[in-house]
Amino acid sequence: MGRGFKIFGGIIAFVVIALVGGVILVYSKLDSILKDAVEEYGTQFTGVSVTLEKVELSPESGLGLISGLIVGNPPGYQTDAAFKLGSIAMNIDLSSVTSKTILIKTIVISGTEVIYEFGDGGSNVDIIVKNVDQAADGSKSDEPKKDEGSGKKLVIENFVIVNGKVSVSHPLLKGKKLASSLPAIRLKDIGKGKKDGASPAEVVDKVMDALEKQVSLAVGATDRLSKLFRK
Repeated sequence: MGRGFKIFGGIIAFVVIALVGGVILVYSKLDSILKDAVEEYGTQFTGVSVTLEKVELSPESGLGLISGLIVGNPPGYQTDAAFKLGSIAMNIDLSSVTSKTILIKTIVISGTEVIYEFGDGGSNVDIIVKNVDQAADGSKSDEPKKDEGSGKKLVIENFVIVNGKVSVSHPLLKGKKLASSLPAIRLKDIGKGKKDGASPAEVVDKVMDALEKQVSLAVGATDRLSKLFRK
């Protein structure tokens, strides 16, 4: 299950970085452009439907809100989604936008849910992980290696994930789910110990590592439940 959490941690980090980029670019119709980009590239990346309900950006205040992110299921699975995200709210220090290092005062992610549904072909998350791996392999062969040291860097003072849960389903449950709460995750001063801050890739790694480490209780509970159904 740890690999699945890394995939969804990467999705969360990708959306956060897209939101940061949205506030920086300050285009008149950027809200809809960003929504379309997340849905298009998210679907290509995961091999399943990715939808986003709303994007609200305020270049004047540095506030941003994304809500209603849903990563769907591969064909044949009965639950309504593999991953849900209630909202991402953030506050960017606009005075830092034109500098090399962008200061993000707060990021609060609320209402995440990872849904593991087991079937004859394995879990829905396993299939999405395979899709992501195939997409990553294709991009590695087609794209030149990028310079990790170039581009904007980030410092994030407070990064919080709350109100999360992990759910398990099985054909015997007929689309119903058994859930376990996800412990709150709180990260401080991401990038502050590095010269010029952290790169977007380093932010992704931080988020994924935090998710994998902090969900041990939830994963343990759902593992025990899933083993009962797989006996």
